[in-house]
Amino acid sequence: MLKNHFFFCLKVILHNLASCHAFYKDYINASIYFKKLLNLEPENVQVMGSYGRVLAMAGEVEDSKKVLEDALHLAEDRNEEQLIEQVCMLSIYIYIIYG
Repeated sequence: MLKNHFFFCLKVILHNLASCHAFYKDYINASIYFKKLLNLEPENVQVMGSYGRVLAMAGEVEDSKKVLEDALHLAEDRNEEQLIEQVCMLSIYIYIIYG
């Protein structure tokens, strides 16, 4: 029980750190914290979308496209329509802005 609570708190802290860095346009550090969060939850499509977005903004466009492609495949496999739509919109945005 304590171990589960620890991991829950760790995931919340990592997400908050990543989001704060992204808010202040520190995309490199945001991507580091999102990556750490993905190491704990490797199939979290929402985190993959956030990670892909900050990677693109940090200039890592090819890595961003790979992460978003993986997120889209996971969302499609699970038939999660809302997540599919979110990932598609992020992918289109990154394609338009970064090529």
